[in-house]
Amino acid sequence: MLSNFFVWAIDPGLLLYGRYNPWLVALSIFVAMFSSTMGLQAAFSARRIGQPGLRLATRLAGSLALGGGVWAMHFIGMLSFELCTYVDYNPGITALSFLPGAAAAWVALGLVSQTTITRKELLIGGCLVGAGIGTMHYTGMAAMSMAPALRYDPFMFALSIVVAVGLAILALWVRFGLASLYPGRSELFQTAMSGAVMGLAIAGMHYTGMAAAKLVGAADLQYPVSAHEATSLSLLITLITVVASILVVATTAASRYRELVQELRAKESRVKASEDQFRTLIRNIPGISYRCRFAQGWPVVFASDAVTLITGYKPTAFLGLHPAVRFADLVRLEDVERINGLIKAAIQESRPFVMEFQMRHKDGSTRWIWGSGSAVSNSEGRIEWVDGVLLDITERRLMEEALREAKLRAEQAAQARSAFLANMSHEIRTPMNAILGFTDVVLHGELKPDQRKHLETVQRSARSLLHLLNDILDSSKLDRGALQLETLAFSLPDLIQQLCAEQSIQAGHKHLMLRSDVAPDIGPIVDGDPHRLRQILLNLLGNAIKFTNQGEVSIMATRHGDLVHFAVRDTGIGIAPERLPVIFDAFTQADASMSRRYGGTGLGTTISKQLVELMQGRIWVESELGQGSTFHVELRLPVSAAHEASASKPVVGLQLPPLRILVADDVEQNTELLTILLGRLGHDVHVVHNGQQVLDYLAHAAVDVVLMDVQMPVMDGLTATRAIRAHAKDDDDVIAKLPVIGLSASVQQADRQAALAAGMNGFASKPVDMPALLTEMARVLGQDVAEQPLMPPPAGPAPAPDSPLPPHDKELVDLAKGWAVWSDMRAYARALTRFVQEEAWCLDDGPRSSWREDLAAARAEAHRIKGLAANLGLHRLEQAAHKAERLVNLNHSPEAAAEGWAALVRVAQLTLSEAARCAQILQAQQGDHTADTAPAVWDAALSDTVQSLSRVLHQGFQRSERPEPAFTDFCEHVRPFVAADSLTQLENAVDEFDFDQALTCLSSVLHELPSSENSHAPL
Repeated sequence: MLSNFFVWAIDPGLLLYGRYNPWLVALSIFVAMFSSTMGLQAAFSARRIGQPGLRLATRLAGSLALGGGVWAMHFIGMLSFELCTYVDYNPGITALSFLPGAAAAWVALGLVSQTTITRKELLIGGCLVGAGIGTMHYTGMAAMSMAPALRYDPFMFALSIVVAVGLAILALWVRFGLASLYPGRSELFQTAMSGAVMGLAIAGMHYTGMAAAKLVGAADLQYPVSAHEATSLSLLITLITVVASILVVATTAASRYRELVQELRAKESRVKASEDQFRTLIRNIPGISYRCRFAQGWPVVFASDAVTLITGYKPTAFLGLHPAVRFADLVRLEDVERINGLIKAAIQESRPFVMEFQMRHKDGSTRWIWGSGSAVSNSEGRIEWVDGVLLDITERRLMEEALREAKLRAEQAAQARSAFLANMSHEIRTPMNAILGFTDVVLHGELKPDQRKHLETVQRSARSLLHLLNDILDSSKLDRGALQLETLAFSLPDLIQQLCAEQSIQAGHKHLMLRSDVAPDIGPIVDGDPHRLRQILLNLLGNAIKFTNQGEVSIMATRHGDLVHFAVRDTGIGIAPERLPVIFDAFTQADASMSRRYGGTGLGTTISKQLVELMQGRIWVESELGQGSTFHVELRLPVSAAHEASASKPVVGLQLPPLRILVADDVEQNTELLTILLGRLGHDVHVVHNGQQVLDYLAHAAVDVVLMDVQMPVMDGLTATRAIRAHAKDDDDVIAKLPVIGLSASVQQADRQAALAAGMNGFASKPVDMPALLTEMARVLGQDVAEQPLMPPPAGPAPAPDSPLPPHDKELVDLAKGWAVWSDMRAYARALTRFVQEEAWCLDDGPRSSWREDLAAARAEAHRIKGLAANLGLHRLEQAAHKAERLVNLNHSPEAAAEGWAALVRVAQLTLSEAARCAQILQAQQGDHTADTAPAVWDAALSDTVQSLSRVLHQGFQRSERPEPAFTDFCEHVRPFVAADSLTQLENAVDEFDFDQALTCLSSVLHELPSSENSHAPL
């Protein structure tokens, strides 16, 4: 089979040889290169065509051109080979040989039309193109019909295929390689170079294949040797091929031109649409859009149609080298100079410019114009134009002027209103004070019951009106900015405690639990305005109690850095969500019916908000209708620097030399505590209970300093101090220089000033802060505490803090807590003993241990027991008393309250038993067999004290006042000697401010007291 195609060894004498016509060979190479270049150009053109069908048709035309060129080159090359024999061609095979060339051209152009090519695609494509060219060549050779036999040298045959494939790969690479190696070269250069290599590949393969051909046979001696016919035929084939290639390229160019025309038309449409959109936008801009040249006079290049509306002139009037009118002609000369300066400064600083000026309309009117623009540079970077917009702001300027005038009128009206309110408040306050004063005078006289009732109504109404006047006055001051804040150091925990104490009566009337919770890190002393803070919290706390019918009201304070957060929470009626945004508005309440149901004007929250904002704080509210409200206040109240400095000093630096100290206080617990604490420091402490006893003691004994309670029965501390100063015979009198330090639970500046005015040398607050008290004592004594040596610990059998405690039930009696409070185990043991004796009523079935319907008495008893239990470390009893008190306050069911009271009595019985056992063990441990186990007695001294206190109460009740602490002291002195119901009725009358009933109850209590003959009657 292969022997009919290949020949490996043959006698050279049997071979027929021919020769090539050099001109035809050159012509064949030209045809191959030209066809390849035209085909590649068609492929490149197809790549830029956007329409897929047209791009495919262009590629097909290029493939036909290239395939025809390959076919033409083959036959021109065959014609250039001259043989001494006749050669004929089979038409069918000849036509069939065109297809492999066209297929090879399709593959080659497909690869070339890509933007990039991978190595794999390059190798596969080169092999397909080379194989196609070889197939076309050998198919064309097979179409030859002649006398000699055609055989091929296998080596040369294979070499021809390798040459075809290698040169095809090289031709494809050249197209892409040149683009990367010479990116600056034109596309025509790259196409020509690639076409030349592709043509050489085609010709190289052909002539290598011709070298592989072996013609076996003898020459025809009758064959005429003439090249004229072959040349003519070759030229004809060349002409046809060139024309066909040109037609293909022309067709491709026409397709490209058609597409370019379509793209140009599409661009023109887009440009026209963009221009229309731009014109519409410019037309709808509420002002003049302009462009002018950056030259003298600012010649206008473009002005929008809005120029007619603003100036009265058409846009064309402003255009040209010599316009009919210029913008500068419509602007005042001073404004022109100012505008030129603004624009030039903005251009120099490379920023937009903004300006306002007046422009004259064609009709003579003046318009206010706002302008903005910026410089625009040309392609060379030189400023050539100025673009901008001019807006007519005449209406806005007129509106601004009207608003300024309205604002001025409103401010004047607000000032007039505030001045009127302030003046009227002051004018009304004068007769109101007379009404209140003379109403009090009349109420102190003899009146009929109905007259007294009517006058009391007048008094309450007048006080309510006075409160309203105060609110209006504060509101007017805040509106005018006339309210000034001050910064003082004050005790925030004490302020909250005082507020709760003041509001506890109103809360008690409604059976509400009033709680306060001050975080430990708040600090004892802070810097701020205590008067305004008190006003804020009092308004919020009063509102919470007013709008709460059952449950509880609480006030909490926590610290976050220098900020203190207050929360006033209640379980009242709540606020509807739609009313929350206006709850801080003046004369606004949660409901329109609130004023009729609860009273008030709605100014409280408004004033609170104004004060909080004045103090640079914030206030807000959270509420749910029917569930209650929480008002939040956040203010800057830093811990006082003076307190921090004093707190940093060690307590040991406050030691004083041994002193004789006279303590005057009518409360036994206070005197006992001072005796213990000062005695442990080595001081000699003497105790009296009123101012008269102070004078009596000083008449026959000398002391170093007097600690004087300001409010005491018989004679108060201020009166006693005045008497001491008046007793002085001359300036050298020892009594005249005797240091007196006032003791008071009040922290008000007025109380301190009153103490100093009475002749006191110093002042200390209660409960006693020992470092502060010792510092004050050292100051009034004129001693430098820093130079005093440390005092040795006092002698005595008192145990150290780490002394072992006897076994005990910590839940019932916490001995460690008792030690921490009393600092003296012997004194603590005596206190436990007194507690057991005084609360022994819990162990029997008497009237005090059983439930009574008197809610006030039950609440007071539970509250008293809770305080006692807390001071003595009786945890369970304290909790039971708190629960009983809460049940009485919150629950109107007698059964539930009775259950709470019964639980309290049961816990009290257990506690009394454990407390008696612990007290006996502690007394035995401390060797104290002198505990006061004898019952209290009614003696002459106690009788005198009670009589003195009763006179103070009688005078106070006649003035409709609750004299404190005289009333509390009186109740404590007489409680063991009268019926509990009688004393409870007196306390309820005073709590209800029913002072007529209080006078009646006071008389009944005094009649129940023992007579002097029965002065030793036991409890």
